[in-house]
Amino acid sequence: EWWFGISPEGFGSVAMILNFIVSIVVLKFTKEPPQHVQEIVENIRIPSSPGDAINH
Repeated sequence: EWWFGISPEGFGSVAMILNFIVSIVVLKFTKEPPQHVQEIVENIRIPSSPGDAINH
C-alpha cells in the first residue's frame, strides 16, 4: 500500500531522512548535559576494578 504516492520501500528512505532532520533540530534546541553526566557516560564503558577471570 502506497502512502502519499511513495512506495513502501521508498517510504523507509523518506522516514530515515525525516528522522535525521528531527534529530538535528532536537540537538540544536536542547542544552548540553552537565559535565558530571558527560563523565559518567564516558566512564561507564571502563570497568572500575576488573577482577580475576573466572572459569565458565
